[in-house]
Amino acid sequence: MTEDVVKDIRWNYWRPSIPVFVGLFYVFQGLYLTALSVYQSVFMTNVWGLPYGTIAWLSAVLLIPGYLKSFTGLLSDRVPWMRLGRRRPYIIVGGLAYIPCFMLLASITEFGLPWIAAIILATWAWVLVDGTLDALTVDVTPPEKMGLVQGAAWGCRGVGAAIGSMVITMVALQYGWTTAIYIIGAIAILMAVSGLLIKEPPVRQETLPNVKDFKEVFSKSSTWAGFVYTMIYFASAGMMWFFGPFLLRNVGISIADLGIAMAVMQIGNFVGCMIVGRASDKVGAKKTSYVMSILFWCGLAFWMTLTPGASWAWILAVSAIYGLVSGGLTTPLLRIIMELSPPVLGGFMFATYASTANFGAGTIGALTIGYFAPMLGLPMAIYSLIPYTIVGCILLPFTRPWDPSKETSAKTS
Repeated sequence: MTEDVVKDIRWNYWRPSIPVFVGLFYVFQGLYLTALSVYQSVFMTNVWGLPYGTIAWLSAVLLIPGYLKSFTGLLSDRVPWMRLGRRRPYIIVGGLAYIPCFMLLASITEFGLPWIAAIILATWAWVLVDGTLDALTVDVTPPEKMGLVQGAAWGCRGVGAAIGSMVITMVALQYGWTTAIYIIGAIAILMAVSGLLIKEPPVRQETLPNVKDFKEVFSKSSTWAGFVYTMIYFASAGMMWFFGPFLLRNVGISIADLGIAMAVMQIGNFVGCMIVGRASDKVGAKKTSYVMSILFWCGLAFWMTLTPGASWAWILAVSAIYGLVSGGLTTPLLRIIMELSPPVLGGFMFATYASTANFGAGTIGALTIGYFAPMLGLPMAIYSLIPYTIVGCILLPFTRPWDPSKETSAKTS
């Protein structure tokens, strides 16, 4: 598929409403994922009293659909449903799959295989809906708007997450967990419905991938550089798993206060995503990544000021700063992932890059901090991730990021 055809399709189907619909989708996603996580945590620990070893084993098993996200993405790339399209049908299937799994969850009171099966089905439905929506945004978003779309997506997901944990806990306490589970399911269905608001380009033979397209994509050095860059650079975000425990153990705040601090952090994340996303549309992901890499570590320096007895106002301020720089670091990376995912393989490539980024943060970054924490303690151990940021910045040019100045020169020449 030629680059000209790609650009024509993206601009022909771009609408100013797309960032709004994407933002709405990710608000529901943030609500859904956070509420489901709270439900799982409460039932596995407080209700069923499962040992930590069992919880760890379950965490790996329940995420099996997430490990296969690339293949569900490839399914929507390669197998259209005739006139229904190649994206929207899979969003519909995923949305409908939520109905039986949450009806089953609402009826389960004992831990066992039915509960595990229902959670896996819910996770599979989420992977199908989320991965297909990502592919659809790749189909209709031109390079000049990718920062805006990714800023809206990641930022609004944070807003949803900020609301989700507090709302679902209040509902469960007031009306019981059966009602709360039905509400989680309703949120999941609304998430899928909001994804259908984006108009899909018609299926054409040249938009369906074949062996030649795979060879073309994977023969590019920028593709492989993208995988390494994504994994290494996003390892810098590994401290996201430690922010909550740091506030609880090192600073000594209560669980109730942690919920407020995390909500403030997510609001800061939203602001950072939107500002940096728009900036990347103006100057490109490379410049914004370099600037945010510096600001990110400067912002994390404020962790050093948080000690037992720190004022509540300052704790919230540092939480907001962390959210701001964290969102600013993440958005250009997501933009690069979007740039490296051609529409012909948008579902497969975006999902694969996203999985690579999650591996970088959740495995490489988190394990690095875990290794240095006993020696250096938190928050000093987080600075062991600085080399990943540096290496990521060195690798970034090899991904051949979109350059708006070259785009302008081409149009005027």
